[in-house]
Amino acid sequence: MGDAILALTERFGLVTVEMLVAVLGLSPNAVVKRLLRRERRGEFVKCRLIGSRHYWHRKKPLGTQALARRFAVMAFCCLGESHWELERWDGPAAVCSRVGRREAVVVDLGGPADHVARRKLRDFCAERQERLASYAGLSVLTPTAEKARKIGLAAREHTLPLPVRCVVIEDLFYLLAH
Repeated sequence: MGDAILALTERFGLVTVEMLVAVLGLSPNAVVKRLLRRERRGEFVKCRLIGSRHYWHRKKPLGTQALARRFAVMAFCCLGESHWELERWDGPAAVCSRVGRREAVVVDLGGPADHVARRKLRDFCAERQERLASYAGLSVLTPTAEKARKIGLAAREHTLPLPVRCVVIEDLFYLLAH
C-alpha cells in the first residue's frame, strides 16, 4: 500500500486523504495514519490545502499555480464520477484516459473565458497538430458553472479541431482566490 501512495504522489505531484480513500479504498483514518507515518520519516511534507484540509507532497509546498493545476487534475482523475488515468503531462495539459478515450486536460487558472479558449486551447492544438488525432477531446477544468458556460461559448467561436467540454472543480475557486 505504501508503494501505491508513493506512486500516486509521483504521478499527480500531491495526494489528499479524499483521493487516497477513493483510489485505494481505505478508511480516512487508515490513510491519515499512513501519511503521518511518512511525514514523521521525512518522506512527505504536509501542506495546507483549503480550510482544515491538507495535501502531502514529496518535496516542498507547491506554488499557487502548480498546486491549483495538480490538484484539479488529481480531482478530475480520482474524485469524479468516473475515474481517469493520468498518462503524462504534455506542456500545459495533462493527458488522461479511460476505457479507450484519451483527452488533453487543461486547467483554467483565471482570466477571461476568451483568453482560456484562445490562448490555452487554440495554442495547445496549434503546437501539437501531429498528436491531435490521438485525442478524443479537450477538457477544461474550471472553478464555476458560469465560467464553464462562458469557456464553452468562447471555444465554439474559435473553431477548435477537437470537441471541448468543461468540468467544474469547485475547490479551484478557493485555491485561486488565495
